[in-house]
Amino acid sequence: MDRGAGELNEFAQLEQVCAYLLALHLREGSILEAPFTKRHDPIFISAVNAQLAHLVSHLSIPASLASRHSGVSSVGMQKLLNYFRSYEGDIEDLLPAPPESGDAYKRLMRIMETINEHLYPAFLPKTLIPLHTLVVLEWLKGYSLAAIIRARIAYNRRHGRTVPLPKLIRNTMELIEQTARFRAPKFVSAYMEVLKLHLREIGRSDLISNEMDVGLALEFGVSTQTLVSLIELGLSRMAAVELHEKIALDDLDRDQARKWIEDHNERFEGMDLPAVIVNEIRRKVLSIHSEDTQTTGTNSQ
Repeated sequence: MDRGAGELNEFAQLEQVCAYLLALHLREGSILEAPFTKRHDPIFISAVNAQLAHLVSHLSIPASLASRHSGVSSVGMQKLLNYFRSYEGDIEDLLPAPPESGDAYKRLMRIMETINEHLYPAFLPKTLIPLHTLVVLEWLKGYSLAAIIRARIAYNRRHGRTVPLPKLIRNTMELIEQTARFRAPKFVSAYMEVLKLHLREIGRSDLISNEMDVGLALEFGVSTQTLVSLIELGLSRMAAVELHEKIALDDLDRDQARKWIEDHNERFEGMDLPAVIVNEIRRKVLSIHSEDTQTTGTNSQ
C-alpha cells in the first residue's frame, strides 16, 4: 500500500533517527554514554538501548559499513544482504552497468526496485521508477538540465501526453534534485557496499570494480574519474563535460587532468570549444584571466 506524502515524510524522519542510533550502537556497543542521552529520561534511554541491542543481535552488517551510511537503516542493509545471499540468479545481474551500455537502463531500474523492496522505499511511486531511471542515467551521462527537460518534452509528445511546460520543468528539476542528486547517491551507494560485502563473502571479489564510486558519480552528475577530476580542479559540470569529450580518456586523476589542460592550452581554440568554456578552464585551472588570454592570443598571431 502506498503511503501519503505526509506519512512518508514522517516515516523518513523516524527512519533516519533509527538508522543513526543503530549505527551508533553497532560502533560503540551502546548509546548510554552518548552526549544527547543526558537530555532525556534515563529510564527511556535504557529502554531504547535495550531495543537497539535486540535489533543489533540480528545483524551481521559490519559497524564500519553502518557508520559510512549512518542515514540508511542497518536493518534495511541486513535485509538487502539476506536477499543477496538467497539470490539464485546470475550474480552479475545485480551489478550496475556503465551509463552508456545497452543494458544500463534495465540494470538500474532493477536496482531501484530492489532498494524499494529490501532496503528502503526511496523511489516512489513504483510506476515512476522507469522515469527515475531515465533521469538518473541522463544525469550520469552529463546531460544539462535543458537537455533533460527537452528529453521529457519529446517523450510526452511521442506518447501523446500534454503536460503544462511550467509543471514539466518543476517536476524534472525535482527529479534531478531529489532523485538523481539525493536519493540515488544515498541508497545506490549503500546498495553497492552491501553487494560488495556479499561478493567478498562468496569469493567473487573479481566482480568488484575499482572504478569511481557510484554515489560520488551521482552526486556530481558525472560517470568517469576524469570528469570528477575536472570538477575537483574547479570546473563547472558543464565545462567539465565539454572538455571531457575532447580529452577522450576516462581514468585521469586530478594531476593528470591538470597536465592535459596545460599541454593542450594553446590548442583550445581549434577544438571547437565555446569561448566561455575556454575562458573558464584557463581562469580556474591555469589562473589565466580572459584579458591575459586575449593578449596571449594577439601575441601568438
